[in-house]
Amino acid sequence: MDQCVAYKRVKYQEILDHIQTHRIHPLLPPVVLSLNSKQLKLYEKSKEQLKNLGFETEPFGGREIAIYGVLEDFYSLPIQQVFIELLDLAIEKKSWKSEELLDFLVKKLCNEEPVLNKSEVKNLFEKLLQVKDYQAVIKLSAKELEKKFKGIK
Repeated sequence: MDQCVAYKRVKYQEILDHIQTHRIHPLLPPVVLSLNSKQLKLYEKSKEQLKNLGFETEPFGGREIAIYGVLEDFYSLPIQQVFIELLDLAIEKKSWKSEELLDFLVKKLCNEEPVLNKSEVKNLFEKLLQVKDYQAVIKLSAKELEKKFKGIK
């Protein structure tokens, strides 16, 4: 199993679940950002989509906005930098596809490949089996299987 891919897929599903339950973490004080004209135009057009991705925002006057809360999963991220990169990505792609933007956020959360012990791998695999619409096909020869799992009991 590719642990990195599995971890990202599980995290993606967890974030989707948290978005549906609206698990927002307040930012005290709020993060205030100055946007350029393209970013501001996109922000004004996309406030509802940003909220659906887990960002609680309000205009703050002029070209500034305030981020008052973020999905609890994103709290550990450098919010100011990630929010600007998110807007720039949408501008660059000339579209606002929530799946692509959510994938960007998951990559930000998982930018280092996790090093998992045996129990964490088992837990990850169990979570992966619960992910909606996820299919995995693993094909290993007996020799490959023995080589990969030699010594694991």
